[in-house]
Amino acid sequence: MSFVYLFQIDGAENNNAFFRALFGTVNPSTSQFYKGLTFRVGDWIPDGARIDLEESLCSLTLIELEDTKSEARKSCRKYLPESSDLILQALDEYLDRVIRDCQSRGDSREQDICRLKDMLGKGIPIAVRTASALRSGTEMVEELPLIDQPRVVESHLAPRDGDDNGSREQTPRPFQGVLRLDAENVKALGRCILVLDSVIRHQDHSSATFHSWRNKSPLKRFLKSTNQSPILRKLLFETKSGMTLNFDDLLVELVGRWENFDARSLVSNYFPAASRIKKHDVMNVVFEEARKYVATIGASLSKTHVAGDAAP
Repeated sequence: MSFVYLFQIDGAENNNAFFRALFGTVNPSTSQFYKGLTFRVGDWIPDGARIDLEESLCSLTLIELEDTKSEARKSCRKYLPESSDLILQALDEYLDRVIRDCQSRGDSREQDICRLKDMLGKGIPIAVRTASALRSGTEMVEELPLIDQPRVVESHLAPRDGDDNGSREQTPRPFQGVLRLDAENVKALGRCILVLDSVIRHQDHSSATFHSWRNKSPLKRFLKSTNQSPILRKLLFETKSGMTLNFDDLLVELVGRWENFDARSLVSNYFPAASRIKKHDVMNVVFEEARKYVATIGASLSKTHVAGDAAP
């Protein structure tokens, strides 16, 4: 059975309607709503938090509310570089304060909050996400895992050879070895590399939409002027449908441009966000998010190791 705990942390009056409406979308017999007390995440205080609890899995979603979609996306993305461990420590302290508050007022919700704290203390996996929504509705505009969460290419990549029934894998796959990409993932991988390349090379200044920027991007301009990087050229110019790609070979070309950065980790971590870029998204917002991934992963002490590196 699934339980939902919804916390309105910022008690601003203009947030009330959203949380009332959101709580109205869940089963009241297996849900609790609590308003009040501060829950700080780094330098920020979210508008709210939602905890979805099942027997062996839990998710914590930090919620930011704004009046426009662009502001909502910007507002929620500030949490991406925060430490999930520190957030969960803060959550534990917050629940203690909520329990004491309920005890002081004889609030019947105390028992349910204690049950939640006990379940979280049993060491079940907890996914930490950040999400944004409009105050005028209950649908999330954007929902992203924090950067430090385990993140690999999702199961929409084609299955490995030898799958019994040919169905898609349920387990996420990392960016390594031979990948069989459908047309959607070819485009997403291209977006991922174009944006990261601009950020790493400090060519990340544009207020154009992604649709307008893409064909004029610095990496595409470079590839048009050289015969270097044949795999990148094929990915970005020649492939209109799906393709089979040896990612380790592609990595060699990326390392040549991103010398002091862990190219595999950057692509693996940023790919889910790149997959959500729309053609009308403004590049200064896209770059702002990508910079957080680059800053968090940072410059590696040595070049990324790829298949075929010479032994020392």
